[in-house]
Amino acid sequence: MPADRNGHIGAGKVRPLQLPHETQALVTLLREVYADASAWRRQRLDDELALLSRLRLAYRLARRVPRTLPLPNGWGWQDPQGRLAGAVLVRSLRPDDTVQLIDHLAVRPTARQQGIGRRLLAAALGALRRQGALVATLEVEPDNTVARNLYAAAGFRVVDEALDLLQPATWRQAGDSRAEGRTEFAVHPYRRADFAPLQRLTDAAIPWIPRTTADGPVAAGRLQAVRTAAIRRLVDLIRAQERRSYVVTGAAGDLLAFAEITRASRSPAALLRLAPRYHRLRLIGTPDLPATAATALLSVTLAASRPRPGRPRPTLTTVSARHPTLVPALEQVGFIPREKRHRLALDLTAQKPESVLQGYSRPAWSRQSFTER
Repeated sequence: MPADRNGHIGAGKVRPLQLPHETQALVTLLREVYADASAWRRQRLDDELALLSRLRLAYRLARRVPRTLPLPNGWGWQDPQGRLAGAVLVRSLRPDDTVQLIDHLAVRPTARQQGIGRRLLAAALGALRRQGALVATLEVEPDNTVARNLYAAAGFRVVDEALDLLQPATWRQAGDSRAEGRTEFAVHPYRRADFAPLQRLTDAAIPWIPRTTADGPVAAGRLQAVRTAAIRRLVDLIRAQERRSYVVTGAAGDLLAFAEITRASRSPAALLRLAPRYHRLRLIGTPDLPATAATALLSVTLAASRPRPGRPRPTLTTVSARHPTLVPALEQVGFIPREKRHRLALDLTAQKPESVLQGYSRPAWSRQSFTER
């Protein structure tokens, strides 16, 4: 039953998703919803769904030691026949759950125009507020007018523009790109001493994400505390094997940029016996990052992911399209722009939607407003 002009909803109800038990129903729903998406978007979705379908063991671990892994949870819309007609997935970006990413908000095509998406989003945001989350963030395609209007009505505002770039597996660096600016900038592996400077760099690059001091829940009881610490240590060791992190500093020793690459052969997907398509590159830099420093950092970081002969893989990264240096530096080392999305954020502590993100000062390179449809 479609919604009327007053926005009344047809038959059905919102309920929590039972993950991982409902994984197959969720995968079927998302494939149907994204059937008309771009080839690039469907390819990215295939990777996500393949990993999601193998996460039963990870959910068991997460139930024993909460917040060890950023696993998704969510809510679904159940129609009168008991079928899953819509779903919203949410996962935490911080150990203390203060920053939440809305991964997917999907409604089956035959159930649209009934207000289901609005109800699912309201359920998710209400739950996040009750849990004490501070910020909700998401990404949406610029041409998805319906979704953008829905998020705007909920109080979300555009804070940045994300760009996917892909370096083909066949691309090879000609010469030594580290030669330029070698005496001016220093690239070295990430160390504990870089933690505080990296926090300041993150504050400047992602100003709509508040800094928090909590690092997760406090275990009740000595035995539980020991078990929690041991499992988290094991997770940290696994992550150390899969990732390589580097920073570049200026002549005065100030941290200019951070890069971290997750090698496909040691990624979580590979551990679950999947075949990851890409190495994953994370990259953030100061607004005034020199091009030579960015190039030097990329050269060292990408060298860490060089595959064994005969097993090349492309490298995927997502950066701010508004940054004046990162995108040109990536293109210089063979990355090709693929898809652009708007990044939206909502201050969950604000009393009114109009107060969203007030008090956060974006860097000059990201202050240009986007046209809202």
